[in-house]
Amino acid sequence: MHVMVVGGGPDVLPRVEPLLPAGAYEVEFVALDQEPYGCITDVPPDLLVGCLRIEDAAGFQFLSMLQ
Repeated sequence: MHVMVVGGGPDVLPRVEPLLPAGAYEVEFVALDQEPYGCITDVPPDLLVGCLRIEDAAGFQFLSMLQ
């Protein structure tokens, strides 16, 4: 299972790990300035976790692209 965390770091894992099968996933962290939409289309994740603030222009733009 490929998990992509956009806009967050390893501190997000304690909140996400209980939802995942033990040891059966690979986590990729992508910053908002790394063109996350391109990363998603290159290697689509099984699970996408967005750590975004809607009032942040980059976070809002990212959500708009996912539509």
